[in-house]
This record gives sequence, C-alpha cells and structure tokens, in this order.
Amino acid sequence: VEEELKLHFGPFIAFLKKAELALAQPAGAAASVDLSEALSLMRDFADRWKRAIETMHRDAVTNFGNLERGMEILQRTLSQLLIYYTRLTGTDGVLAKSGPRGVEICREAISHPSFIYEIKMKLKL
Repeated sequence: VEEELKLHFGPFIAFLKKAELALAQPAGAAASVDLSEALSLMRDFADRWKRAIETMHRDAVTNFGNLERGMEILQRTLSQLLIYYTRLTGTDGVLAKSGPRGVEICREAISHPSFIYEIKMKLKL
C-alpha cells in the first residue's frame, strides 16, 4: 500500500510527514511549514490525482489473479491516500494549523466529497 502511494504521491506524502514533524516542535522552535512548497504540491496533486487513481485501479485489476483481492488492496491504498489528504487539508490538518495562508491553500484544494466520490467509483466491481 505505502509503496504504491509513494510511487504516485511520494513528494506529497514526504511533505506531509515533514510538516507534521515541524508542527509538533515546541512553540519556540524555528521549524515551520513551507507554504510555497505546499501550494506547489497541492497544484500538482490537483492536476494528477484522478489519473493516478485510474492507474492504481488498472494495476489492481490486471496484476492480481483474484479480482476481489486486487480490489481489497486498492481499497486499502485509496483509503490511506484519503487519510494522508485529510491530514494535510482537513479542518485540523497541517495547512489549517499553518495560519491564514495555509487555510487559503485548503480552500483551493480538491473537496473531500469529490475525492471520496472518485474513490467510491473506482471501488465498484
């Protein structure tokens, strides 16, 4: 699951984990979230996410002899992607905790209902 996500969303996931560590620092620490990088990654994500999900779906259908098993793995993969996306863009996510500019970036993000809809469409047999 993680390897498949890293293949398609590696920089996005790495940024999220780095940003979470930065926000976990004590209040006086110098670490902060690079919102310019966040904006760039969010734009890249918006541009590629549907194609990446389609590729993962195609791979799950063709690479597993058992379609049910392939769809189970796809479900876990897409669920983990949704978790990562929510940790970054959700109301308690990294961007929301990064101040007004982070909140503004969240407003431009793919909506969670749209994201969930696409996931559900790919998981239908």
